[in-house]
Amino acid sequence: MALRAGLELPTAQHGLGLPHDEVAAHALLAGTWDATPTQVFANLGMNHNPALPRATTGIVSAAVLQSIGDRLILTADGTLAQSPDATRHSWPGTILGGVIWTLRPGLDLDAGWQASFHLTPSAHTWLAGLTWRFAP
Repeated sequence: MALRAGLELPTAQHGLGLPHDEVAAHALLAGTWDATPTQVFANLGMNHNPALPRATTGIVSAAVLQSIGDRLILTADGTLAQSPDATRHSWPGTILGGVIWTLRPGLDLDAGWQASFHLTPSAHTWLAGLTWRFAP
């Protein structure tokens, strides 16, 4: 379990959706369950930005990673976030499924598919990435 909190300081220009004259705050409660080869992650958070029509919004997310051997990980992820638009009562979200392949220690290739819902228009996106980790 972890708790993270922070402040956004008023350094932005007007019209960017960030607080200009007031401080914004956020907090996140994160939990992890590791029963290798399966890992589960869950997050519950809130944002308070006085510059938005709905000043306080919530977010919830969860992810599952399943290792298949030493070089392959299957992933599934879902997120729901309260809209800062005070007239919307739905919580737009995304789902994502993917695979991470370790080419060699420290070098991963990933691919996935992400879809949004409760958004107009909804989006469907193919994703690809490369992660290079190096240690001193």
